[in-house]
Amino acid sequence: MAYIDLKMLNKYAVKRCRDYLELNVYGKQVVTPYYINNIQPEFIELMRESGINEELAKKVSEKYKNKLVPYGWYRGKGTPEQLSRSAETLSDRVGLSLKNATKNGVGEFMKLYGLGIDCSGFVYNLLEYAFHKTSLGNEFEASLDWRDEKKMGANYAGTFVFAGKASNPITVDQARPLDLVFIKDKSKHLHMGIFLFFDRLGLCLAQSSLVTIPSGVTRTSFRVRNKKPVFGFRPSIGSMWERLYQKGILEVRRLKIVD
Repeated sequence: MAYIDLKMLNKYAVKRCRDYLELNVYGKQVVTPYYINNIQPEFIELMRESGINEELAKKVSEKYKNKLVPYGWYRGKGTPEQLSRSAETLSDRVGLSLKNATKNGVGEFMKLYGLGIDCSGFVYNLLEYAFHKTSLGNEFEASLDWRDEKKMGANYAGTFVFAGKASNPITVDQARPLDLVFIKDKSKHLHMGIFLFFDRLGLCLAQSSLVTIPSGVTRTSFRVRNKKPVFGFRPSIGSMWERLYQKGILEVRRLKIVD
């Protein structure tokens, strides 16, 4: 195993997090919105239920994936550069130029047209960037729990690739930079975020979420008190994360590659 420089990995992951927090669209710095790709699979299932054969359903799916529909480009997995270009290109395509828009206007346009990042896409792109910058990109990819080794990369990076065989559970008071936090049910991991160390702020939770205000990419404080987590945000939907931890629904895990 190659030497893992946790401090350097954190530095690059923080840089990538800031790229999402300050997404540049025509000179405006916009917080990347939250996006989850639930429209495509539901639409494909609707076609199947309507008697459209599998071959035609797959063709429609491919057209959507190849940005032939003015919505959901990169399907919640785009890098900051991809999302920035998509906002500019798509706005021109639909006749709503963002060149003179306010940053709030840009953000609302991105939400309307499905340009954003989901929770696992955000974590994956932060880590992929950091490991690539430290010449460990291949090792990082190989360490994750892919369902199909022929289908690897951001487009296939669900929460499951980081849980399971790719990581081990740890206690909350052991949390350090690059550790992951998950919300789970009995059968799967539903949401995830990542701990990063920011200068002058200390250890923070970074995530892309629907339940933060504003929704999308956020960086909030984190500390441990009496071996229990204290999160610096209050969800706009659902229970407080401290309560989820008490119920065993929230867990912290460490990737084996950095253990």
